[in-house]
Amino acid sequence: MKVDLFFGPDKSPFELTSGGRAVALDGSVPFHGIISRGLLKACSRLGWQPSWNELAHKMHAHVPGPEDTRLQRLRHLANKCGVLSFEASTTMALTYIMQHALDNRQAPDTMELWNIKEGHTSSVWKVDITSRAGNQTFVLNVARDREAGKELWRTSRKMQRIGNKVGHVGMAAVLDMKRLRLPGAPHDVVVTRNTWVPDAFEIHTRNTGNSKEDVEFLLVERFITRQDAPAAITQIYGRCCSASEKTKIRNDIELFINTATTSSKEPVAISLNDGDVVWNGQEAIVVAIN
Repeated sequence: MKVDLFFGPDKSPFELTSGGRAVALDGSVPFHGIISRGLLKACSRLGWQPSWNELAHKMHAHVPGPEDTRLQRLRHLANKCGVLSFEASTTMALTYIMQHALDNRQAPDTMELWNIKEGHTSSVWKVDITSRAGNQTFVLNVARDREAGKELWRTSRKMQRIGNKVGHVGMAAVLDMKRLRLPGAPHDVVVTRNTWVPDAFEIHTRNTGNSKEDVEFLLVERFITRQDAPAAITQIYGRCCSASEKTKIRNDIELFINTATTSSKEPVAISLNDGDVVWNGQEAIVVAIN
């Protein structure tokens, strides 16, 4: 089977070397640019600002010369929290696919694994598998660290309960949940398999005034970072929603929250600026909940 690996909005190809490193074909090194949930909480408890934007791309990389004491501290905390490197996240996604997603009756011809985005809770991978038995497309969420795994498991279970009660109108289905472990790893990693929403963009918001109504809805195509601090998001490339789109998005989200809260008999919350909702041109679809 041919396996192709990609990352980022441009679908840049990368490979895992024999030494286990992720290296892009242009020589760059993919990394997780958003701090993971457990590491974020650990830094907050210590009252420490870890200069994440300056250090994120170095955390799992070999850095020649004397090591920055901030980087040493960040690595120590990351190790305690069980933070996954980009390579480990890739390996966990591949492990899930090989163990739980392939049809044993028909060997697949090709597979694409594309790291399309990430958040505090999970790295998000689009999977395309082609075979003569039929093609599959789905999303994998790989928990970023131990604390993120607890959150991903809890919220995914809640999404499954909502789906079982009211169907998946307005929400991407959670198709499967697994706890997997890398050889020698100290803890299980939560991986969930979700429905892929095609032709969709993350919805984010931007305040334009002082009232609740003074908010623009933005459809994000990509986040733009600084060259000298590649984890620092400085701009968003995309477009503003029209007035009719904004109204439809608000109505869709309100309907989902009311229906989900009523059916599950427990509060349901989403965060637009955490990438919990996408827009496919026709409706707002919830892909994660808080």
